[in-house]
Amino acid sequence: MSSDITITVYTNEERLLWSDLKMVIERSISALNSVGRNLTDGAMQGNWCIEGLSKNSPAVAALSFAALPGTEEPAELAKVFVDGMQVLENEEAKPDGFNDEAIENVADLFGKRKNISAIGYEAPGGCVVRASDVAIAHAVALDKKNKEARPEQYSAQGELCGELGQVTAHRSKHEFVIHDELDDRKIVCNFPEEKLHDVAGALTKRVAVFGTIKYKRKTHQPISIDVEGFETLRQDAELASLDAIREAIGDLPQGMSPADYVRGLRDGS
Repeated sequence: MSSDITITVYTNEERLLWSDLKMVIERSISALNSVGRNLTDGAMQGNWCIEGLSKNSPAVAALSFAALPGTEEPAELAKVFVDGMQVLENEEAKPDGFNDEAIENVADLFGKRKNISAIGYEAPGGCVVRASDVAIAHAVALDKKNKEARPEQYSAQGELCGELGQVTAHRSKHEFVIHDELDDRKIVCNFPEEKLHDVAGALTKRVAVFGTIKYKRKTHQPISIDVEGFETLRQDAELASLDAIREAIGDLPQGMSPADYVRGLRDGS
C-alpha cells in the first residue's frame, strides 16, 4: 500500500526506552496525518496499525494505514512524507505536500530526548531518508517563522458561559463582561444596542453567550465575543445537588442519556 511506512529509531545508547520509541511513533503518525489531510483537503480518515516491531536497537517499526470504509487513503502518502523529510534534511524549505501543521509536528519529532540521533523513514519502492537533528532544526526554524507570521489572535464561532457583570453603554459602545466559571477571568462581550434591556435584566446571573469568539493563539483562551445571542442559565442555588443528580441518573426517562439530563439541568430545560 502507498501509505505503508517503516520507521527506524537510531540512538546514542545501546538500549532504547519504550517511552522514547512510543513518542517517536506517535509524533511520526501526527506528522503523517498532517500531510495526509493536506493531500486530501482534510478528507483522510483511518487508523495506523503496527505490522512489525523489532526488539533491538536501532528499533524498527513497520506501520500500515487502514482507511475507514467509504474513504480512500492519500495517494503516495509515505513517499511524499519521505521525500519531504529529505528536503528538510537538505535545506530550510517547506516540502511539497507539507502544511504548517506538518512542519510543527516534524519540529517536535525528537522532543527533548538527547539520546535519539536520527529517525529513518522508508516508503514502498525503496524511498529512504535518515532524518537527523539537522532536519529537525530546519523544521523548527520554519515553524518559528510560521508562528511569527500568524496573527496573535484568531476567531471562531462558539459558546461561552459565566456570570454577567459590568455593563457598559456609552455612545456606540455596548459591552458587558462575563466571569469565566473556572478561573474567574473576565471576557469582554460586545452586544447590539437593542439587547441592552435583556442584558441589564441578566446582570449578576449565569448566562450562556453565543457568537464569534476571539482567542489568543498562544494559549487558546477566549478574549472577547461578538454576541449574536445569549440566554440566562439556572443559578447556583437552583442547580441540583450531586446526590439528586445520582438519584435521577438511576431513573432517567427512556432514551435520555446522563449527559442530556445534566445539560438540561444547566440550561433549565
